[in-house]
Amino acid sequence: MDGRYRIRPATDRDLAEVVAIEQGAFSDPWSEESFRSLLTHHAFVVVVNDREIVGYVFGVGVEDVGEILNVAVAHAHRQRGIGRALVEHARHSLVRSGVRQVFLEPPPRHSTGHWRSSWWVGGDGTTSNRWRMR
Repeated sequence: MDGRYRIRPATDRDLAEVVAIEQGAFSDPWSEESFRSLLTHHAFVVVVNDREIVGYVFGVGVEDVGEILNVAVAHAHRQRGIGRALVEHARHSLVRSGVRQVFLEPPPRHSTGHWRSSWWVGGDGTTSNRWRMR
């Protein structure tokens, strides 16, 4: 992701653009009300350029386990490292909140197989990750 883009917390004003990206990316999109309920969560962020929101990610943490629930990038801005930057931002945000293990499991609508990524945080704060087919 280059310098034309920046990541910031999502706000209520962002929801129409977030929903439009969601509808363009998924056949069973989340509603605006669903996104609104996530606004206070620390891992709901958007990527913006000078003109528009181009992607978003959100995740949740419960006790010491977190999960990145959804990530999407507008079609016109894909293949620029934005999705990877969003996932890394969410992962770091969840770890800073006290989560010790973070999962990212794409739903079947995204892949031909069921891939799962997991990150573990060691006692010294270092992380390790692994992708595996389920």
